[in-house]
Amino acid sequence: MSTEERMKELRETFSVRLQNARKMRGLSVAELAKRLDGVVSSTAIEKYEKKQMFPQSSAILIALAETLQVPMGDLLRPFTLQIDMERFSFRKKSRLGKKAEDSILLNIRQRVEKYFEIEEVSNQSVPYTLGRSVCMVDTDEKARQAAMDVRRAWNLGNQPIARPILLLEEHGVKVIEVEEDPELFDGTSNTVNGTPVIVLNKRCKEPSRPEEERRRLTAFHEFAHQYLTLPDNIMDKREEELCNVFANEMLMPSEEFIRIVGEHRQNIFPMELRGIQSQYGISGRALMMKAKQLGVIRENAFKWFCIQMNSNRKMRDYVDACILTPCHSNRFEQLVIRSLGAEIITMGKAAELLGMSIGQLNDQLNIAG
Repeated sequence: MSTEERMKELRETFSVRLQNARKMRGLSVAELAKRLDGVVSSTAIEKYEKKQMFPQSSAILIALAETLQVPMGDLLRPFTLQIDMERFSFRKKSRLGKKAEDSILLNIRQRVEKYFEIEEVSNQSVPYTLGRSVCMVDTDEKARQAAMDVRRAWNLGNQPIARPILLLEEHGVKVIEVEEDPELFDGTSNTVNGTPVIVLNKRCKEPSRPEEERRRLTAFHEFAHQYLTLPDNIMDKREEELCNVFANEMLMPSEEFIRIVGEHRQNIFPMELRGIQSQYGISGRALMMKAKQLGVIRENAFKWFCIQMNSNRKMRDYVDACILTPCHSNRFEQLVIRSLGAEIITMGKAAELLGMSIGQLNDQLNIAG
């Protein structure tokens, strides 16, 4: 590649990275120029983003990186993955403004790129081999069967799943956590290079509620979107229902649930729900929904439960109490630090991948040491 071709490629990469970083911060071109306090004009920024010009000094690159709060390497990192970002959908999209959605999607894209990069650099990629479900899933029963197929493939039997995120990562699924307004979204997913990528919101709505149980269900719900073979003409609402049934079955196999509570019940008491919740890591509300779907309780018993949850605060607080210790995804960070320790990557590269300065990384390593 000639010098001219390399410069063109660099200019094109920088233009997109700069625009993405600006949108991630929710800034207009004029707002960014104002924050740069005369270092770069809005006209120059527009030319950078239109691939017409490249910064003439490292000082300008440093100023842009510092103002946008990204490592300078992020502004120059080549694009190595083809990612269809439109497939990262948000079920609460009505609450998302265009600017917020763009910011979240760009953050996700950056995290996905870095995850694949460190796996390749460290030679620690875990292949995803499960593919999609063999059968078309268009009923609740088929969704439950698909979940049991996954359990069998992963040798889980009917046992509780202690750490769903780690389980998914052990089988080649990428799990990425971001910190966004919890009212905007719980999770989203996509398939990149044949690998399911699940994005979970790390922030909680109400710390006193069963947030970990919600995250566990969301993780398998998003996996379902990438694993289940669904009809082409399926309605969004029905797709969500089937993914919920799949996630519920992954956490609490129907056979085991019936063994514990019985085939037919007039009612299931909150104390029973708490016991199953603590063992299988699934919320009381999800358990009662399962009981209704399996015909263990009748519709009127489920309605009574819902009425009590709305009107009886003592019962609601008991059923919804947070029991589980949070489990987070840290495989990406571990791969970065491991690669740094093995001298596969430099301190600067590690800091860039982790989205922090070298000084911040040094501080964390010294604390850990």
